[in-house]
Amino acid sequence: MKGYSMDWNGEKFLDLATKVNVAAMTKATAVVVQNVKKNFTLQGTGAKSRRTKTGKYHYASMPGQAPAIDYGALGASITSKVEEKGLKVHGYVGSDLAKIKEELSKRKAATGTDLEYGIYLELGTSKMKARPFLRPALRRCKNKIEKIFRAANGHS
Repeated sequence: MKGYSMDWNGEKFLDLATKVNVAAMTKATAVVVQNVKKNFTLQGTGAKSRRTKTGKYHYASMPGQAPAIDYGALGASITSKVEEKGLKVHGYVGSDLAKIKEELSKRKAATGTDLEYGIYLELGTSKMKARPFLRPALRRCKNKIEKIFRAANGHS
């Protein structure tokens, strides 16, 4: 009778799986960032206000719509980050994790930007209804994100 042996290279397998998922998460967060930026409007359909520095008018977005672009700082601030913690891979869109945790601890929700007014636009205030831009982008990208991870893990 001939003998057989089998080797289990668990560490190599887990390293490869983690690398594949980090790459997929990097693609997924980039898709969300792109979607957020694409959905800011050039001109809102809400209130009109005159800017004191430029004299130009700004038209705000309506409640529930993504923010209208004024100077473009909010859109430029949206970034992504992927972190590996053990076997877990986390993807973040916007601020770094320390900033998000700090804001959460202050009872502010993580809004994916380090610009303070991003929080107010995403969640609203007692004087302004929300103009969410991150949560809707994540919902819009759900199918693309699932497809990215299915493809990365060998499923069509």
